[in-house]
Amino acid sequence: MNISPRRSSSLLAGFFCCTAGFSTPGLAGPLQDALGNPDGLTIGGSIRPRVEVIDGQFRPGKNDEDAFVSIRTIVAGEYDFGGFRLGGELRDARGYAYSDGASIGVSDVNALEPLQFYAAVDAEGVIADGDALSLIGGRTTLDIGSGRVIGEPGFANSVNSFTGGQLRWKSAAGDEFIGLFVMPSNRQPTDADSIEDNEVDWDVTNDDIQLYGAHFRKADLIPGLAGEIYAFGLSEDDSTGSNTRNRDFVTYGARLVGKPGGGAVDVDFELIRQTGDTRASAAPTDLTDVDVDAWFAHGEVGYAIASPGKPRLFVFADYGTGDDPATADQEGFDKLYGKRRGDFGPTGLYGLLSRENIASVGFGATAKPFDGFDAEATFRGAWLDEKTDSFAATKVRDASGNSGDFAGTQLALRTRYWLVPQRYRLEVGGVYFTKGEFLETAPNANRNGDTRYGYVALTASF
Repeated sequence: MNISPRRSSSLLAGFFCCTAGFSTPGLAGPLQDALGNPDGLTIGGSIRPRVEVIDGQFRPGKNDEDAFVSIRTIVAGEYDFGGFRLGGELRDARGYAYSDGASIGVSDVNALEPLQFYAAVDAEGVIADGDALSLIGGRTTLDIGSGRVIGEPGFANSVNSFTGGQLRWKSAAGDEFIGLFVMPSNRQPTDADSIEDNEVDWDVTNDDIQLYGAHFRKADLIPGLAGEIYAFGLSEDDSTGSNTRNRDFVTYGARLVGKPGGGAVDVDFELIRQTGDTRASAAPTDLTDVDVDAWFAHGEVGYAIASPGKPRLFVFADYGTGDDPATADQEGFDKLYGKRRGDFGPTGLYGLLSRENIASVGFGATAKPFDGFDAEATFRGAWLDEKTDSFAATKVRDASGNSGDFAGTQLALRTRYWLVPQRYRLEVGGVYFTKGEFLETAPNANRNGDTRYGYVALTASF
């Protein structure tokens, strides 16, 4: 590898996590204690250095092999005045020691970003005894339901924030409602030179994109099972210097999750549909709206074995529609702001699988053989839903469809261990993706063998 030098710069500790329902700091740590643990104040943070390596790159036009060193520092705090809260989060994500031509972008580097700053008004017993109601305004991160439509990924260094208003309600029985109208931020910087230099360039709220809708969770829909329903609209227009596909559609879905009857079996079923209109391209000359008709489904069934080590075995399936050029509709599923780590494996230098144009089935196992340690292993096969569309997050495509629909198989492993409980956590993981016919023979595929990826991370909480 031909490694180019990187400009060194100081890191600012950051992580202002808010307790408005979207992310929360952990147990009171050294920073909270150092401030005397004052009443009303919750503050904490973390710093996570991580090393990633990849070989057999799947992305067209990127380096066959690469390495990336990142440091993500977060500080989050909130002050509760009693019925009124102010909070914020500062996040500093920087990258080093990677080659020119690496797949590093806004999800990897975002230096010294004021990610969250918000105010919240709280009330109790407004609708029923024991309930809690919050009105939240400002810029926040969002993690709703499973996070498959709107989520805050923990693996990524940099995440989306949203500016606007939210209403959150929770009953004494655990039922929850979320209503929102927000505008996503455009993460900055976006050019390769500024990212390489870890340039400080604050994210910009994009008022030409509006995200709005509601999510409801019934805590005990069926004994042991929670039910969720939701609908979120996205309205997008061109802005100065930025052309878009003018997406204007609704994403709605339903989910059933939990342990039926409180037994050893657990399930997670979610069905998502998108309808509305968009345009075939972002070209300013493209003024033709086409109908959107896209789907995604996830299913998982697990079984916990009552034995030392707490093993759990599970099977799963994912299906996301691809776009069929023979129809007038746009059938490719739009992943919107969903997180991927839990369903598809690590992102970062990897991130091969996603919810677009995919049919995948697999199995896995988790275990906790001793205190502070957990491990997970999964194996899955992956196919294209539509042979002429690009596969998942690869940008590999065969417009003729002659490369078939088998993308390959993925083996993913992850281990985590608390070196010091609630303070220092070590994480080691890796992926081996055996490329199938499509990723070996498509016109723009990299003919460089299977993809291998690994990472080591240490998170220090304070």
